[in-house]
Amino acid sequence: MKKRIWLILLSIILVIFIALFLFRHVIIGHALKISINKKTKQTVALNIGDVHYNVLNSSVTFVNSDLSFNNIYVNKEKTIELSELKFDEISLHGISVFRLIFKEELVASKFFVAKPTFWFEENHNPQQFKKRPREIVKSLKQHSDLLGDFVIIVDEIEITHGNVDLTSLIDLDDHSGSAKFKLLLRNFNTSKEQIFEEDRFLFAKEHFFKLSNFNYSLPSGDQLSFDSIVFGSESDNITVSNIVANVMGESIHKSVKSLNIQISELLVGGIDFEDITELHEINIEQITISNVIANIIENENITSKSRPDSTERKSDLKKVFDKINLGNLKLNNINLLAKKVSGDTIAEFKNLDFQVSNIIVDSSVIASKIPKLDFESIDLKLAEFILNKKTLGLDITFRDFIFNENTEVISISDLHVDDKVI
Repeated sequence: MKKRIWLILLSIILVIFIALFLFRHVIIGHALKISINKKTKQTVALNIGDVHYNVLNSSVTFVNSDLSFNNIYVNKEKTIELSELKFDEISLHGISVFRLIFKEELVASKFFVAKPTFWFEENHNPQQFKKRPREIVKSLKQHSDLLGDFVIIVDEIEITHGNVDLTSLIDLDDHSGSAKFKLLLRNFNTSKEQIFEEDRFLFAKEHFFKLSNFNYSLPSGDQLSFDSIVFGSESDNITVSNIVANVMGESIHKSVKSLNIQISELLVGGIDFEDITELHEINIEQITISNVIANIIENENITSKSRPDSTERKSDLKKVFDKINLGNLKLNNINLLAKKVSGDTIAEFKNLDFQVSNIIVDSSVIASKIPKLDFESIDLKLAEFILNKKTLGLDITFRDFIFNENTEVISISDLHVDDKVI
């Protein structure tokens, strides 16, 4: 009799275990859905499409699912409402099933989100995040209580293959541009003791941001592109790789037909991103520009010396910032070639290295065009220089130029000057 009872109990336990295993996807998905809905007081809801739970590594994957938002407005007039977060796939690795089911908390080692798109409604018309990224990011920063009492603790969140429409970031007419982004958040924590920390942005302690495939163009034909821009909050550095700029010359000067610049790397180090968000006084430790090739083609038979009016451009700069303090500027391996349309060389220099410290850019510098810097810190080296200006009757060439203000050294080799050029 006892053996029969034990057999029945074991059979029931086995059936329960098999049922839990077979319906594990539904159980985990439902538990997460209920937790989000309850803890956020129905501000955020999880709409589940397909869900798969892997017992071996305790990971959950959602496909064809989305998060919907209720009464989250991104402007004071309450005409733009955050509506949905859609994604191709979201995976949660190392999830604690016990804390999810019994404590209604989401604790995991890593989140992976692929191809996210934020959607919002403006006067009941749906639009994508890439059309209004500034408004949405600002709103998320202001709505620190967006998740209510829902505790999310994740070691790392990785968001990939996001898209941004650059026309939404730059207030100009008739221009176009796009870019892809990747966002990495570390030590993500929404618990009450962490959420209001001043040094946390988007609930995370550390941030890594990568913008790639950047392409931007203006009706004038001016174009700017780069492979990637990378920012890490740990180092407070920005690195931009493989920049290419094509500028139609008349926007610079009537004598210039076109300008093409290729920059291998631009490093901005020790930048205070809080200053940038406020757009007042910006402090930067260093800027390093490396491996530059610049090609200029000059218009021929241009006698006018007039320059385009830069008053409006100066005014725009004053609107962007009040002051920039730059600790150190370095230029490494800068190369320039200026030619006429016919192909004749006008000027060329190779392998220029330049360094200067303590630079200040403010409204007075923009107006007067007189730089504020530590002149004693200037260090300049130039491998080769050629100037062939027939209109001035002048031909100058030299090699290995060195100028160091601190050591009071000037050195030059193979100097040739011909003032009888026809």
